Amino acid sequence: MSAAARASSADVGYVDLPDGRVIAFGAVPVVAFNLTEARRRAARGVRTRQEAVADIYAREDGTWGLSDPVKELDLVTDLAAAVLFADAAIEGLDYHALEGLDRGGSVWERLDRLSELRNALVRPGPPTDGRHIFGRLIRGDADTCADDAFEVVRAVRPELLP
Repeated sequence: MSAAARASSADVGYVDLPDGRVIAFGAVPVVAFNLTEARRRAARGVRTRQEAVADIYAREDGTWGLSDPVKELDLVTDLAAAVLFADAAIEGLDYHALEGLDRGGSVWERLDRLSELRNALVRPGPPTDGRHIFGRLIRGDADTCADDAFEVVRAVRPELLP
């Protein structure tokens, strides 16, 4: 297939394999892909978090612990991934569009909350509220990250929504 024929089909992507074969695949727009994956990961992480927190035990030091370490790992993994996919969706936007958001407005607050979670994951420093980022995920701080990203995209580039 010629390069011109490939370029005419926007919803199909192509990749040339080293052996010369060409594979066609669904070329979902990157922002929509990241939003969809953020929502999927967040939903799964929230479910797992709710199950894990419902099954806690009292520790000898007076704190509580999650009974299932596999669920603990799964919920942290899914919610961290949701934050990163949500942030990747925002990164796919034109920064000039983000400059048009009213600072202090509800969409700006969503963007700020998401950015703060992302920064805590990729640039760990002293916890902002005295809690480790994974503890914040267990607490539920990232539950709305995909919805937050969705609303930011809706406000500045709604045509990119899945």
